[in-house]
Amino acid sequence: RSGGMAVLPHFKCVLHRISNAKGYRSPHDRELVVYIRAGDIMAMPFVTMTLAKLEDHGDINTITVVTCFAHQSWSQRETNTEQLPQDKVFQRTDDKHHRNKVQMHTLFLDIIASTPMLTHQLLSHEDIDATLYYMSSAKHLI
Repeated sequence: RSGGMAVLPHFKCVLHRISNAKGYRSPHDRELVVYIRAGDIMAMPFVTMTLAKLEDHGDINTITVVTCFAHQSWSQRETNTEQLPQDKVFQRTDDKHHRNKVQMHTLFLDIIASTPMLTHQLLSHEDIDATLYYMSSAKHLI
């Protein structure tokens, strides 16, 4: 919605119909929704830096982190991994999952410490459509 991107015609009407039909929840206008892909992505240092800048932003009073752990098992024969160096191919292990959980916990603590005057929430639906709806209907989305 920023950077001069045009909003699709009737997008708000479509979102409203989906919400009515499915009963999905929407973020409020003063809520910043932050999407963090976890699992096969191990570092996102820009998130904490960005959130620290928002503390003085008067429009935002809530930060909601939307996340899920994405674990793929890639075959070396798959075209999207053939060209990658071996150290860039993520294979899920219990150790990597544990490190991801520790890193996510640290990130959440950093977000809270960076924005102490705001309300903080974590959202992780089992229903991917509810998650996509929530992010799509956000006024403020990172």
